[in-house]
Amino acid sequence: MKTFIRALLLRVASITIFISALFINGYAFILPAVISLALIGYSWAYISVSATSLISKMAKENNRGSVMGGYNLIASLGSMVGSLAGGILSANLSSCLISFSLSWQFLEAQLL
Repeated sequence: MKTFIRALLLRVASITIFISALFINGYAFILPAVISLALIGYSWAYISVSATSLISKMAKENNRGSVMGGYNLIASLGSMVGSLAGGILSANLSSCLISFSLSWQFLEAQLL
């Protein structure tokens, strides 16, 4: 549980860095954005393992399989929808900086 909470706090901090980087003009936002996305990936490694363990421990013995299946279904659907929305936005927006930032916002939203 402690690992999960620490990973969530790291995730919140990295999303805060990313959102504040969106207000930087020009290409200067790329470095804070890359750092925050690296932290998001790092925290996701802890969140995914911890969440699976927490769900397994909290579910009752008789419906543990269906609860784990539901969790995996929601995580997979979120990944597909976030990737699809980010790709559509990126393809339809003219500015590469705007499309980059918006597509990552959708990706972050589905990872939360």
